[in-house]
Amino acid sequence: MTNQDTVPWVILGVIAAGFAVLAVAWLGGTLGAAASGAGWHPPPFTLKTLLRLLFGGGPATVWPGAAPAWVWAGILT
Repeated sequence: MTNQDTVPWVILGVIAAGFAVLAVAWLGGTLGAAASGAGWHPPPFTLKTLLRLLFGGGPATVWPGAAPAWVWAGILT
């Protein structure tokens, strides 16, 4: 295999890893928010949700009304 043959696989791997991170954050955060008493109100399953969580103000912007500690606990467990 040459270097040019591996580039598409690396790109595919990066996309798959990003999707996995989004799925874990979305499901874990939504479960954490529900466990905190905020109810089952999942945010949209989009890249924008992950970016808002990491760079746009944290869990309070993605799951309003939920305790951030519960949201992070849901994501990390």
